[in-house]
Amino acid sequence: MNRRMKRRLTGRSIFAALAGVLLAGSLTARAAQGKAGQVTKDEFFLISSLNMQKHELVLKLPTEVTMQMSITDKTPIVDEHGKPLRMADLRSGDTVYITYRQNGAGAEALSIRLGPMTIEELHRRYLKGDAMPAPVRPAPAPGVSATGARTRPAKVQRNRAKP
Repeated sequence: MNRRMKRRLTGRSIFAALAGVLLAGSLTARAAQGKAGQVTKDEFFLISSLNMQKHELVLKLPTEVTMQMSITDKTPIVDEHGKPLRMADLRSGDTVYITYRQNGAGAEALSIRLGPMTIEELHRRYLKGDAMPAPVRPAPAPGVSATGARTRPAKVQRNRAKP
């Protein structure tokens, strides 16, 4: 190959790579636009702060990412037993499960459920495939066997000095 042909191939390969990058960026932008309006099911959050006047929450995900979410008057809020609550009942530091919709203006809560993150829920949501650790049993108290039965203290042999 001569020098002129090598330059043409190099120029074409650079052009093809650039076109590929632009096409991939375009497809990513379209995929992101498709996610607007999509409903996210029951995500776990920690309430960082509340703005009662604007009906907004600042929430923190377990990954330490914060997000702002609006609440409408029609957004149902319930405690862990299903009892209805009002926005005024929520406090900073509460843990909640929220179903929400992402739209162009931000996120809108569709339903809010107050509740703790249990070990079982943690494994189900974030540690899929990891085995649950076996429950740790406390050591038995002195004088009690592992089955809970009382035991007799062992006889203590004392060395007595002979007179």
